[in-house]
Amino acid sequence: MMVAPIYSNDKIINDEKLQRNIISLLSENTVKDLNSKLTFVDHGIYIFSQYREKRYIINDYAENIFWNMVSRLYVLLHDCGLDVLPYFLEVVQADGKQVIKPYPVTPNSDIQQFERATEFIENIKVLRHSEQHNMKPDSVIDKGKERKREKILCGILNKKIPQTESDWEKCIQWITNNCSNLYCLLNKRLVFLEEEATEAQKNFLLGGYYGCLERYFNRILVSVIAEVLRKRHKVYNEIYIEAIAKEKSKEIVEKSIELLKSSVKSVDPYKVILQAVDYYI
Repeated sequence: MMVAPIYSNDKIINDEKLQRNIISLLSENTVKDLNSKLTFVDHGIYIFSQYREKRYIINDYAENIFWNMVSRLYVLLHDCGLDVLPYFLEVVQADGKQVIKPYPVTPNSDIQQFERATEFIENIKVLRHSEQHNMKPDSVIDKGKERKREKILCGILNKKIPQTESDWEKCIQWITNNCSNLYCLLNKRLVFLEEEATEAQKNFLLGGYYGCLERYFNRILVSVIAEVLRKRHKVYNEIYIEAIAKEKSKEIVEKSIELLKSSVKSVDPYKVILQAVDYYI
């Protein structure tokens, strides 16, 4: 007899074991809360952009739950993570440069937690790629990715391949622990910036934020141009889009930052580059 699926975003889940399969970081409400914590600048500070929660079944085999978690986390951390997320996880050393950082010197007791969070984000990318893409047996590059995957799993289980339900449950625990760590670090940084940071630290943060967004805008420019042309029902090809991007990238990115800075309310960075592209083409 088939059991009715229970999803990660169901309203009422009383089973404690199933509750352990829910990642609160993947909730739209959690993401909105993180994106709205900084209010000292009118346009807000977004860590994640254009996120839409995708539910997953939590009363499935542990292996299936694990890979669904990996897939959903890739969407949040890499598809929606702008280029801002690593900036908020930066370790600040007492090396003289701390005076131009938006955060205080990272205590020695916290350094490992920040390094662990940064490594986890990269590990999700490795796991997702090796699972959801074909790993060519004759590719040196793909063999390297498989070795990275095996190294991650060995770090969790002391063996390269999970073999039992218990093994996969340990993998799930590894994900939930790391997500909790990541959320706590982000929240701690955001609370400091909102409640304790000096004006100089806030200004350093804004400078770094704009720099991260410039890289993000340049990275997604081609796809945004295609999006705008599609909305206008215009015929286009890749060569045409790349030519526009090459010619107009500097103006579009500068216009995007200008629009963001002039906003009197919190705005998702993706919306400003859409507006800038629409203006220039």
